[in-house]
Amino acid sequence: MSVLTNYVERLERSIARNLSILSGEAEEFEAVCQHAVERGEATLGRQARQWYQRALARFQEIEKVEQVLRGPRYRRLAESAPHRESMVLALRARYYQAFLPVERQQRWDGGSTRPASTNDRRANDGTRSPFTTPKRMAGFQAMADNLAPGEVLSFALIQAEPSHLDTLRHAPFGTRGLVERHGARELRAVIHHPALLPPATIEAIVYDRLLGRSAQGRAVIYRLGGRDDLVTPFLSALRLNLPRVAPGTVLTLNPAMEVAA
Repeated sequence: MSVLTNYVERLERSIARNLSILSGEAEEFEAVCQHAVERGEATLGRQARQWYQRALARFQEIEKVEQVLRGPRYRRLAESAPHRESMVLALRARYYQAFLPVERQQRWDGGSTRPASTNDRRANDGTRSPFTTPKRMAGFQAMADNLAPGEVLSFALIQAEPSHLDTLRHAPFGTRGLVERHGARELRAVIHHPALLPPATIEAIVYDRLLGRSAQGRAVIYRLGGRDDLVTPFLSALRLNLPRVAPGTVLTLNPAMEVAA
């Protein structure tokens, strides 16, 4: 076994070890976060924050190792893991989603103890529900329920300056999609299309028709294969990764789905 091969295997084992720990601790972490919010105990809140910081450190370690493995020197020796990125994103989003109520509670306790206003509740609902209007949410669920073999849904989270979004007149997708303005800076959209369409094609559609070719706006896309995928924290994954996308670009988080479809 060559030195390079041995090194790559150690890196692969490092990723597997961190993923195993994160997966094994996720349910317990969610329980701690839930109890911290329900009981309002500062000790539990501190425990949840420390745990979350340790989890983030593991995710960052995974990301650094994957960057090394993608390098030209090691890429040919690394194992093919097309679904690992999606698994890491979903797991990271799970931690983020569990800790978010703790963070909100600590922020309010540390500053204002005001109860959540109507606008706050709407904003919080928007982090859990892909669409805020019942009609669009029902349409989204119906689309997921009625996907034919070889079809997928691409859900896009789009952010741009309010003045830019105000000028756009989004072409309707008809029964093939839904678009919703969410706040001043954000759009959410789902497009129903054949799985054979590559991510680059859908990204071009989002950039052209929904982002209006903005040089500063950005968007992330998550592909969904059916109703079962709606229970995954894909919206949290999109929110978590959107700040990493370069201005004027669109990124698909789980492009490997086109192979599985």
